[in-house]
Amino acid sequence: MRVLLAGGTGLVGNAVIEASKTTDIEVVSVGRRATGKLSREIVTELETIPTLPTAKVAICTLGSTQRKAGSREAFRAVDYTAVMKFAAAAQLAGAEHFIVVTAVGATARSSVFYSRVKGEVERDLSALGLPVSISFGLDCCWAIEAKVDLWSPFCKLSPPSPTDSCGARGGNIAV
Repeated sequence: MRVLLAGGTGLVGNAVIEASKTTDIEVVSVGRRATGKLSREIVTELETIPTLPTAKVAICTLGSTQRKAGSREAFRAVDYTAVMKFAAAAQLAGAEHFIVVTAVGATARSSVFYSRVKGEVERDLSALGLPVSISFGLDCCWAIEAKVDLWSPFCKLSPPSPTDSCGARGGNIAV
């Protein structure tokens, strides 16, 4: 099976790559920089993602902070625009499931900019019609489940649910 991965140079993306090394799953990275760890990497600006190879699953671990990005606009360009463009490109490539790292407390109605952007991306991803699972990154459930066996046989991907195994809102990856 082939999996598309955006954000492979970050903490969670790197964990996905490491977990895949003991499997027969081909991970294809899509991002601004090569990871140097995969045989197939598509290096591109995320504003203009080229046609992607066919894949069953896409995992998006893109993310920044306003401080690191330098402005609200630059943060939104990564955490909303790039995520949405990757999701659309993955859908065109035949992805049947999209896993995205977001944040606990994300809601499009939040008065906190970070949480609002994360909530807007969750809302708008759902509108694409592509089944979406929500992860909260290495600091929550995904890390626990990944340490058990993230790739067994690419987990049983569940649709978004009212609570995940940590009791937080979102979908989960069931092992």
